[in-house]
Formats: sequence, structure tokens, C-alpha cells
Amino acid sequence: MKLSNSEVENLIYAGVSEELKLASKLAKEMNMHITGEGAKEYLEGLDQYENSNQKILREKIMKSNKSVFSFILRPLDKIFSAKGGAINYNLNDSSIAIVKAAVNEVADGLNIKRYLKKVVLKKYIIDPNGIIFIDLDDQGKLDTSFVDSKEILWYKNQGNKIGAIIFKGEVKKGADDVTRTYFRVIDDELDRIFVKEPSNDGSKGEKIREVVGDRLDNFFGYVPAMVVGDVKNPNKNLFDSFISDVNEEAKDLLHDVSINKIHKISQGFAKYWQRPEACTKCHGEGVVKYEEEAGSDVWLEADCTSCGGAGYKQKVSPSDVMIVPIPEKDEVDPAPNVAGYVNPSIEIWKKYDDNIRDTRNYLFQVLWGTTFEQGGKNETATGRFIDTQPVQDRLRDVSHTFSLMHQFILNCYGSITLNKSDYNAFVSYGTRYVIESPDEILKVLMEASREKVSDLILQDMRSKYFYAEYQNDEVELAKKKKLSKIEPFPNMSVSEVVATELIGDEEKLMKIYFIGWHGTLSDADIVLKDEKRLEQELKLYIKTKSKPKTDGKTEEIQNNGMA
Repeated sequence: MKLSNSEVENLIYAGVSEELKLASKLAKEMNMHITGEGAKEYLEGLDQYENSNQKILREKIMKSNKSVFSFILRPLDKIFSAKGGAINYNLNDSSIAIVKAAVNEVADGLNIKRYLKKVVLKKYIIDPNGIIFIDLDDQGKLDTSFVDSKEILWYKNQGNKIGAIIFKGEVKKGADDVTRTYFRVIDDELDRIFVKEPSNDGSKGEKIREVVGDRLDNFFGYVPAMVVGDVKNPNKNLFDSFISDVNEEAKDLLHDVSINKIHKISQGFAKYWQRPEACTKCHGEGVVKYEEEAGSDVWLEADCTSCGGAGYKQKVSPSDVMIVPIPEKDEVDPAPNVAGYVNPSIEIWKKYDDNIRDTRNYLFQVLWGTTFEQGGKNETATGRFIDTQPVQDRLRDVSHTFSLMHQFILNCYGSITLNKSDYNAFVSYGTRYVIESPDEILKVLMEASREKVSDLILQDMRSKYFYAEYQNDEVELAKKKKLSKIEPFPNMSVSEVVATELIGDEEKLMKIYFIGWHGTLSDADIVLKDEKRLEQELKLYIKTKSKPKTDGKTEEIQNNGMA
């Protein structure tokens, strides 16, 4: 797409497009939910239920939805750890090395995937109409950044692709003391600067012109920018946030949490009470008499300074002691009823907490199409999904979007680095998500093993368990995957292997002593040595061993294997 100078001038005169105005407004709301910033602005007063002072107090003690959304959005991290993805560079090995070096650091010291995870993922949720922008400085160095929708005056998009863009103006005061606003305009052919400045014809109007000498060719041949959203608004030419469907309920939750908290503060303490005890200074009268002047015999009255005019003693500190006289004979002992505490009912707290928890779970269900069961006695602390299929379906959609982002950045860097305008790599993120907890997978694996299901299925489930258990420890994951390929008959117990006549003695010994041999290896041994060499070392290890005599007890066989 090519913009003429007159088209640019008209667009700048028109100002920010209506779509981007709405996009910025929505981004502000989403940012409030995700980061907690600006939450007070959305905490409206409860008409007829609280006064201005009460609202001020509620604002001071309020809690944002930040932690709630941190919880319900946690599954999105799975798209970056999923297995099965691939990158096709469509290049020879030497050129691939050049491109890999170029994208090793695209922004803030991060490679493409880590940049998308650490920076763009949150922006994708907050501001889906913002863009990933690739810039080229005077030295030819590439840099990747995210541009918020509020920083853009206008762009023409077809889906995620951008045909032309005008960034919001930068205001500068020149040496002639005139204030001007500068706009950067990029289309498929050119990268230009336009300026809005006062007219020089004596009128109070403004004129727009291209800055002479600042025109550059667009070396990319296209606008190096991509819109990050993927949820198309059905009524407007913009994208909705991933969490748009729960925006209204989330704002209700903001109110509910603040009300619950102020109730706990104002009503959450035990109230002390005591029977009134006559003030020793005024003898319960509340006033004291004093002579106007010495010898005048004119007496005046004033509030008792000890009790403040109440007529009874006041408790002023927790250390105050109430003296209760010993009752005379036949008198009722007043001590049990002299003082005490009124404890607040916690029933309303429980109802508030239950309601907040139910709302949080509802938000989760709307976003992911299933519920999340928190860990109990037999569950992990992280809990489990009741149904994983809707979660996987939703994650695949997001994975596809981030694959396109990754591909876009890779192609931008590759085309400039290799000077190939038609360069086109292909990126596909994996879709084998580890959603269940390791304990859940292990439980299913054990059940499947008892049911004697196919070894191929058991092998797949075992790999799934390793990915879940060691997804944040690549070294340990690599170790477990390698050892699982060396262990003989991994789907059979030691006793089963020993009892099977079709299995040779060497293989039986390898099974029996596998754990003992494994204990002799260092991490470096497992990581650096290939499978064939490790298997050979296991065979050498068992040469000094003999088949243990058994009476059918599994424990004895296993213990021998540890010897």
C-alpha cells in the first residue's frame, strides 16, 4: 500500500481513528485487571450504601484483580513449553547460522521466543490492537519493540498485516521557538517524516508538510509491523482481548473483594464490653463542683475530667485493670457478667469468600471451557483440570498466533540480514501441552500399566510424565528420557521380567541391576555419553553380578538390584 502526501495530510488532520480510540480505552481496562494499575478509577461509589469517606477508605484498602488473573491465565505459559514444534528456515546450513545469530537477541537481550513470552504475551492480553514493530537504525541494526495502540494515530490493517501506519506525533520546540509536531509515516515503499506547524500566512491555522531530506526507502518492501490480536470484534475493525468475555464479571469481582475487605477491617475485631463502674472522682454524677473564688461560697459545676462527664470509668488501654469487690454473704457474684467480648460472626466472611472463589472459578470456566479443581488430600497443590480437551483447543489457537509472530520477526530479520526480500521461513509451535500435573499423569500411567495396555501407549504416557515433572529442568528431563530408552522392559516390573522364561539371563540381569548401575553414574556421564555407550557400560556392570535366588518376593529381587 502506498500513501500519497495528500492522504497523509488528511489522516493527520483527522486525528486518532475511532477504532484506535476504542482500542486504547479497552487496553486501559485490560491493563487494570492484569497489572492492577488504575484499579481505583474503576471502583465506583456504591450509591445509597456508602458515603464519600467510606468510599475513600475502600479505595485505600482495595485489592486489585492482579493475583486472580495471574492464576487463571497461567495455562498460557504452556504454549512456550509444548513439544512437537518446528522451524523451517528454507536455507542452507551456513545461512541458517547467520540468521540464528541475528535473532539471538531481538530486544532486551532476549531471543524471539523468550521475548514473546516475557514481553508480548502480557501485551497480547492487555492490548491486542498494539503492534510488534521492527525498526532499522542508521547503522543497520535491527531492533524489535511493542508499540501500544495509544501510540498510533492510524493504521490500515488486513487481519494482522499492516499496509501503512502513522505513529502519533512527537512535539518539539525548535530553535526559532516554534512548537511543531512530527509524525512518522511508513508504507510499503517509503519511511517518511511529516510535520504539523503553524501556518506562515498570518492565520491561526496549521499546515502539514513532509520534512525534506528525511525520506527513506523502505528496505523491507513492506511495513515491518504486525498486530498481535487474534479475537476479531464482530462489530468493529479491531481485536478483542483474550479476556474480553470476562471483563464485566472481573469488574464486579473488584467491587466484591473491596467490600469484603472493608467489612473485615470494620467488623472483624472482637468488641470489648463492661458493666459501668462509678467514677471515683465524681461518684457517678458526671460533674464536679468547685468554688468560684476561695471563700466566696459560690459553687460552679464542670464536666468531670476523669470520666469525661460519663459518670463511669473509661477503659483507656489494654493494661487497665478492673477491680471487682468480693461479694458479701448471700450476694450474687457479679464477676462472670462484669465484662467480656462480643466476637464477630464469621458467617458473612465465609459467604463473601465463597462468592469471590465462585466468581474466580467462573472466570476460569468461561476462559478455558472447563473447571479447575484445587488440590485436596489426594491432589497436588496445583490441582487439576476436570476436562483438558477445551484447554488444549484454546491453547492451540493462541499457539498458532504466536507461531505467526515468531515467523514474522524471523522473516524480518532474515530478509535484512541475508539481503533477500523474498526470504520466508516457516514456524510452528508445538501442540503437545503438559496440562495435567505429574501426579495425575503418574496415577493414570499406573492404572494403564495394571490394565496391560499397549507398550506404545505406556511409552507415550511415560514421556508425558517426564515432561510434566521436569518441564523446568532441561538437564534432568534429558537424563530421564535417555535412561528410559536404556532400561530393559520398562513396562514390566523386575519380578515379572525374572519370572518370564522367554527373556534371556543377560536381559534379566540388566533389569535387576539397572537401578544399582544408575546410582554409579554422574550427571555428566548420562548427559555426555550416548545411549549405545551407556548400554555397553550397563552390560559390563552386570558381568560381575549373578542372578539372585528368589522365592517369588518382589522386594528381595529389587533389593538385590540395589546391591
